[in-house]
Amino acid sequence: MADDNAKELCRREERLFDKKANLDALNQEIALNFRPQRADFTVERALGEEFALDLMDSEPIRCCRELGDARAAMLRPGGREWFRAKLNDQQMNGDPAIKGLLDQMNEIARTAIYDPSTGFVRAEKEADHDMVTFGNAVKSVETTIDRKGRRHMLERTWHQRDCAWLDDETGVRQDFMARRFKASARHIKKQFPKAELHSSIVRALDKTPDQEFKLCHVMMLAEEYEGYKDQHPKQPWVSLYYDSEHKMMLSERPSERFRYIVDRWETIPGSQYGYSPAAMTALPDGRGIQTMARVLLEAGEKALDPPLKASRKGITGEIRTGAAQITWIDGTGYDERVMGPAIEPLFPDGFKPALGIDLINRTTLALRDTWYLTKLTLPTQAKTAYETAQLVEEFIRANIPLFEPWEAGMAVLLDEIFAVLIEMHAFGHPLELARSPLSGRDLVFAFQNPLQDAIEKNKVNQAQQALGIVAGAMQIDPNAAHAVDAVKIVRSAVQGTGAPADWTPDEDVTGQKIAAAQQGAGIVNALNTAGQAADVVNTGAEAAAKLQQVRQGANDGSGAYGPV
Repeated sequence: MADDNAKELCRREERLFDKKANLDALNQEIALNFRPQRADFTVERALGEEFALDLMDSEPIRCCRELGDARAAMLRPGGREWFRAKLNDQQMNGDPAIKGLLDQMNEIARTAIYDPSTGFVRAEKEADHDMVTFGNAVKSVETTIDRKGRRHMLERTWHQRDCAWLDDETGVRQDFMARRFKASARHIKKQFPKAELHSSIVRALDKTPDQEFKLCHVMMLAEEYEGYKDQHPKQPWVSLYYDSEHKMMLSERPSERFRYIVDRWETIPGSQYGYSPAAMTALPDGRGIQTMARVLLEAGEKALDPPLKASRKGITGEIRTGAAQITWIDGTGYDERVMGPAIEPLFPDGFKPALGIDLINRTTLALRDTWYLTKLTLPTQAKTAYETAQLVEEFIRANIPLFEPWEAGMAVLLDEIFAVLIEMHAFGHPLELARSPLSGRDLVFAFQNPLQDAIEKNKVNQAQQALGIVAGAMQIDPNAAHAVDAVKIVRSAVQGTGAPADWTPDEDVTGQKIAAAQQGAGIVNALNTAGQAADVVNTGAEAAAKLQQVRQGANDGSGAYGPV
């Protein structure tokens, strides 16, 4: 049955790869112009073959490289907590116990991610450039055991040429992945020690152990695979390795996870493959600038070393154009006054490359704009708070097309990484997690990047404008201060400046301080009121005593207000 399954998988694999042949040809053309080191979609390169041999201008390659590097700096800025797992329920996030658990999980995840053995930095670097160039990045997150017997996470990025996938019914995630690869005979034996190997692989183990053979890895739904249809109902996926050349199954294992993450920039309805809007838009200019650069280089060469026109009768020997070289002219039978110069430039007026330079400069600016490089820097030419606010909003609008799909892809990757860490018991035993307040709740991820920083910093400008309006209105009506929550405005503005988190205490602590301050103000007001009342009482008592003295009258029986 294993061989029959391998044959059916091979047929399905061939259909998928044949269907994407035109896409591979397009990606080959894109790579030749913007990322030549990845231009092996339709050709097999020899080791040491020179990249970009036919290119005359490096600006398209630089633009593509800069956007790929910028993607890493934007999504994963160094030295910062660029992601944070939390719950959907903001009220629960504020609970000290839950906050402590989330902080602990985030710290464990960051430590695991940046462990050199995981390959995270290398894999994400490759994925960044694949994403901006081709619009797709295929990654896998697995667990592996190193030579010291330690189990750790492993992330890898795969060449899109070798991968073909299918989306599920929603079109959001994938439910089938076929990945082609080559493995040496000795590695096949080490990875699949119990598998029945083809005789050619067995012979290679003895004579040429480094000889490579074509294999394929397939991840698919277990319910769709005949071999595991009823045997493992609790495992949603099945992982299959088979020998593509000889159509023999090597490994069949159930899996709790799909393992592959397909990051896509933009997609076309009806297609499971993404594309790069930057590369697709820049492709005409990328081709054109190479032609212009070639023509301009030829024009410059001709201007510096122009082609010559010579008279066969006037030259006695070979024309020599090198330094300190002499070309002899027949001085007896050739008259330059009658027949013209014996040697002269073919184009006496020379070449004027200014037009070509202008065209290249124009194309360079267009390429940088097409690759979003002109939109990645926050504008700084504003002078007033209003101008700054408008420029920040423009920066946000220009960069949302970049950040939205990229952040969504990073959220999927982090979700898979956290699942692997839970599987490895990195956050504790599953039973402990089941008894924790996080049990049964989904994690979501918040990101810190230049776009989020701009959004937060824009709150400072908004706060200044809002408080300025309130201050102006209070000149007319003091009750205008009650129209806004000044404490929330100040709190958001301080956080938007990027101030340390401990500068703004929790809202509960702030509320307690405000309540205490209000209570203290109430006591002071009460004491002031009581003091005023005491003054009134004292004044009244003194007046009554004086009145009593008056009523007692003088010795003659008279009084100030008449007879006593």
